[in-house]
Amino acid sequence: MNYYKNKYRQNTTRLKNWDYSSPCAYFVTIRTKDGEYYFGDIENNKMKFSEIGRIAYKYFAEIIKRYPNTIIDDYVIMPNHVHGLILITDENGNFYFRNYSISNTVCSVMPRHDATVMKPIINSSNKNKFGGLVKNSIPSIINHYKGDVTKYAKNNEIGFQWQPRFYDRIVRDKDELFRIKRYIVNNPKNWERDKNNSDKILM
Repeated sequence: MNYYKNKYRQNTTRLKNWDYSSPCAYFVTIRTKDGEYYFGDIENNKMKFSEIGRIAYKYFAEIIKRYPNTIIDDYVIMPNHVHGLILITDENGNFYFRNYSISNTVCSVMPRHDATVMKPIINSSNKNKFGGLVKNSIPSIINHYKGDVTKYAKNNEIGFQWQPRFYDRIVRDKDELFRIKRYIVNNPKNWERDKNNSDKILM
């Protein structure tokens, strides 16, 4: 799918001047160290999980327990990476595209008055005053998720490592959201085609 080649790839630095705790839709990709197949393998277009693969799947779904202001829209655990759509919501259960506002309860899309302007920046550094990650931000969520999976691996003497960084895309509109959802759902059946193409994995 050429549409995704490099388009959803985001290097280590997060988007400049964006507050990653803002209510918005985020597409994240998290890789294993050196692309090792720690999580299992694809058989007959379906993921066959290893033990740590099952934990990676379980813990991603449980992000909402630690972060009640999040919605896990879609996600997939692949042999050497995780793709997920994480929605951060406001106090009314709404999240924002970079160009639109959408209600989680009625799923109606409403153009904002400043539809072409990003949400006002609250904390562009994504660090708190002590230098740590901002609570309820995407970096904080991913850091806790990776840490929980790593802790399980160590406690159960399972060889496992994450790649130090992760990749993100701030979803711009409803059409892009649906394209990403289709991409996530189709990941297992496209594995044989994409597994040796890092641009397909890293987005």
